[in-house]
Amino acid sequence: MSAERLHIAALEPYLNPVTPTPFVVKKLVGSLLQRMRLDAGFTGPDVKRHLGMSTAKLCRIESGDGKRPAPESDVSALLDLYGTDDDDVAVLLALLANADRRGWWQRGNPKLLDWLDRFIDLQEGASLIRTYELILVPGLLQTESYAEAVIRRGRMPVAESEVLRSVRLRMQRQELLVRPGGPTLWAVIDESVLYRNYGGAQVMAEQLQRLLTLSELSENASHVRLQIIPQSPPEAVPPGMAFTYLRFPHQDLADVAYTELPNGGVFEEDPAHTADYRMQLDLLSQIALTPSATRDLLHTTIRERYS
Repeated sequence: MSAERLHIAALEPYLNPVTPTPFVVKKLVGSLLQRMRLDAGFTGPDVKRHLGMSTAKLCRIESGDGKRPAPESDVSALLDLYGTDDDDVAVLLALLANADRRGWWQRGNPKLLDWLDRFIDLQEGASLIRTYELILVPGLLQTESYAEAVIRRGRMPVAESEVLRSVRLRMQRQELLVRPGGPTLWAVIDESVLYRNYGGAQVMAEQLQRLLTLSELSENASHVRLQIIPQSPPEAVPPGMAFTYLRFPHQDLADVAYTELPNGGVFEEDPAHTADYRMQLDLLSQIALTPSATRDLLHTTIRERYS
């Protein structure tokens, strides 16, 4: 397999040891190994016959779903079996090393829930984040005061330090939107979000002003596209649950749809199913106000409700 077929340029974000995305990189290594195996004409039983590796273990490596990255010895043995050239071997092993590094959010938050850990990782590795919200402003667009109000209202009583830690984490996550080469965020928000008061008039005015500012910047400098669905949308009824759709810069990483539930999150990677989420987002963007009309609505709401 040639370096060109590995799409080295698209791999560069995942080769950066400073900002690793462990879960995404594990998935990428697994997908590349599967493609190499298929290109080399090997089946699971073939691998077992040559290396003594069970089909279950091979599936686990290729899916990238294990708690830990695949051992380097196993990956090296597979690459040798597939006749992979030295340059591609070096790239794959460098990716594997990044899969064993901790992301910045893991280092500062040792008790992070598994589903949230995975979701942050996916966002960090994405090139496009499309999200639909009907209750709250999306977390990546929240002000600090709004985020604190949301976290305080939505949780069981917890220690003050836990509240502040959660707010700090949410603010840190927003840095990916201004990072060079960071993802584009395309958010579609239900109009009712503007009127659901978290933290009082001043907090809401600041929050809506932030949305307005980001939308204005999107005309030339921002990676954020914002649209609001009016309360009486034409022809179609928006879905009753928020969700996020993520796309990645490398073709061997499948799109992921994510839905947050009260007790965790659900991730969908089957292309047949993620296509449905993508079509829903396309429909939502069609029935939503244009970015320009969205800014007009934000101006009006700030003036009439929160001034």
